[in-house]
Amino acid sequence: MHDFKLATLNINGMTASTRVGMFTDFIHRQDLDIIFLQEVTNPDKLQISGYALHHNVGTTIRGTAILVRNEMTLTNIHKMPSGRAI
Repeated sequence: MHDFKLATLNINGMTASTRVGMFTDFIHRQDLDIIFLQEVTNPDKLQISGYALHHNVGTTIRGTAILVRNEMTLTNIHKMPSGRAI
């Protein structure tokens, strides 16, 4: 049996470098395995070392994302066209 550290966060379109840095520090400090994100507007800003990013920004210019440790693999990822779910 495996234990995973998960978090779900509403990042409210976060793009400022300072806030992204604080977010990155939080993820590493908490040693999270999987992070579910809401209100993603610019997934390029969320490229975090050690994590794979799966995102779905849809027709409303806001979306969702999942960050997963590089050692983990996600399969069968389905995305809603609206961007509101993965």
